[in-house]
Amino acid sequence: MVSLLLLLSSVVVAQIPDESSLRTFDSGFPFTTRYPSALVVETGASDEGISATFSETAGAEASIHVRFYSRPMPKVPEVRSLVTSKDGLLDYDGWTLRERSTDVARQYPWAVERLEFVATKPSQRGFIGDVVIGKYKRAGFYVITFYPAVDRERWEAYQKTIFSHFRLH
Repeated sequence: MVSLLLLLSSVVVAQIPDESSLRTFDSGFPFTTRYPSALVVETGASDEGISATFSETAGAEASIHVRFYSRPMPKVPEVRSLVTSKDGLLDYDGWTLRERSTDVARQYPWAVERLEFVATKPSQRGFIGDVVIGKYKRAGFYVITFYPAVDRERWEAYQKTIFSHFRLH
């Protein structure tokens, strides 16, 4: 009984921040969202598309990365292929697919599929994450959440906050 009490007292549960501590992201992207004030946002653009990255410090590896492709914007099956095919995002980054699920679509109207992965590169040992493929109008986009497995609760709380406030326009 004593060991159970010690175990329970050492469990830390990440909490979703209250609305007053959230910031708004609305920077001319196809989406707006709210995010915890503990995160910073970096945006980028290239010939391939635009992205917004939410992380605890600029340039950090642990992050939530939202990516929209340039025109012509690929449809959802093409984005799925860009993520999962040989030499696709998962393969290129050395991530091994663990599970695919469409349950995420019940939680978020823009989401189509969640691909959970584990990092296999030595430099990313201990990292896990997921790619959520979304649908914007008739095109696809993706959101990568990538973090150390030991920080799972905190990053899942960040993701839930961002996803629950995610609005396409």
